[in-house]
Amino acid sequence: MRTLLLVSLAVFGLMLSGCKKETAHADNRETETETVEVKLAPDFTLTNIDGEEFTLADQRGNIVVMDFWAIWCKPCVAAMPHMQQLHDDYHQRQVIVTGINIWEDEDSDPEAYVREREYTYQHLLAGEKVATAFGLTNSIPVFFIIGFEGEIIERRNGFSEEEVPEIRAILDEYLAEHGV
Repeated sequence: MRTLLLVSLAVFGLMLSGCKKETAHADNRETETETVEVKLAPDFTLTNIDGEEFTLADQRGNIVVMDFWAIWCKPCVAAMPHMQQLHDDYHQRQVIVTGINIWEDEDSDPEAYVREREYTYQHLLAGEKVATAFGLTNSIPVFFIIGFEGEIIERRNGFSEEEVPEIRAILDEYLAEHGV
């Protein structure tokens, strides 16, 4: 009985921890949301899968939805079709959806993964330093919504399909507040 209790507690703990780079194949977990004080996002430049540079500061005047992800992370992979749909629905409304790949295994090929699935939203590679600058330590996916002036307006840890309408509501409200 004691062993069963310990195993149950360990499994529950893994579910709450999300995808951690040291436990690279953790399953889905509960999602957490944070209200972030008005704070400017750290600027960065990364290369996308087409070899072009993407600099966050150059995106001022747009909302940037950033998704830190890895191939081995099941919740990250589950979020990607929803990020594609956000891109499809909002790219003409000053919203840039950007996936930032981090913490991949040596034999992973995130570029091929994205191309095989025909994702058309922006994908940036080798984002480990950016993840650190945004305060990520070992659990993904993590989503940031960056406002028109570079301010962080939302941070979400983990992913659940139920949150997609909430993210859309945040985008719609922000766009309406700014007359877009």
